[in-house]
Amino acid sequence: MKKYTSFLIGLVLAAASVFASAADFERTSNITLIDGTSGFGPLSSFSDGSLNKTFSDLFYFSVPSLSNADSNISSISFSDTTGIDFSHFDLYKVGSSVAAASGSLDADSGLWFLTGTNLTAGSYYFKVQGTITTNDAVTYSGNLLVSAVPEAETYAMLLAGLGLVGFVARRRKTIA
Repeated sequence: MKKYTSFLIGLVLAAASVFASAADFERTSNITLIDGTSGFGPLSSFSDGSLNKTFSDLFYFSVPSLSNADSNISSISFSDTTGIDFSHFDLYKVGSSVAAASGSLDADSGLWFLTGTNLTAGSYYFKVQGTITTNDAVTYSGNLLVSAVPEAETYAMLLAGLGLVGFVARRRKTIA
């Protein structure tokens, strides 16, 4: 029985190694937010002759407080019909294997959009994966906008201010 168990474990590991494949290009970069915005993209373009090669890029950034994040990516190439076929555009909190948000393709514009809401303070990263679909040099570009989510106290103060303005306006109307 032990002989068969070892054989089965070896067979499973061999099959897993055949199906597991690393990307041809793997790059990591840090994004610096200036006034809550930043552009990002690979450190260098994919060179000529990269047809059908894959990439997996990580872009790290920090969120100082409860925030929302909006982002998009698009490929830049000499041809309108070929360039990069993105397969994943996901947002993760560092230390978590579950995506906080996943991007989706807008067929009309050809852009991938991603929105992450109510992100707690901490470190996050985008994971951009895809396949190069041209023999020409190609790259991609992305934009990130991080905006703070107003806290409940802010809304309460706004409502109190509106109530006070309404009270004063009504009082002036009854006096006149």
